[in-house]
Amino acid sequence: MPHGHTLLDGEERHPTVGQGGLSTQEGRPLAFAQHTKYNAGMPTPTYRLEKAGLLIRSACKAMEQARTCTEAAGYESLKPFFERIFWDATKLYCDALRELDGKQFGSERWSPDLPKFLAERPQDCEETLRILASEDYRDNYYDKPFSKQTDLGV
Repeated sequence: MPHGHTLLDGEERHPTVGQGGLSTQEGRPLAFAQHTKYNAGMPTPTYRLEKAGLLIRSACKAMEQARTCTEAAGYESLKPFFERIFWDATKLYCDALRELDGKQFGSERWSPDLPKFLAERPQDCEETLRILASEDYRDNYYDKPFSKQTDLGV
């Protein structure tokens, strides 16, 4: 079991075991406390990348298991649920990649098509994450011509 952790303020915090496993005295998960070096409460991009990737992989595995365990209609009814999970998790994943690349703005790796793609093809999860992580990847969604019509119908 790890010993205490000295934080930036010089105070040492000792982990405790709670309902959610190891945690700090403040109740934060120990992994969260270990990965937050610089500011009060925001995890690092590496931490967010790891956790979002884990969530995406877990959802893909759950979808693959659901495909083998449920009838076709039941499986199809689960896709919107998983798309919502993929929507947030892929945004977090791509945002963390952007920060690790040193870019302050832009999220050209992520598109609204990405969550739908993963929900349709969970078996391609690892390959999709690998492609997203490549430095030169840019989703072609942003190359499509968009309608000039606005929400106001103009």
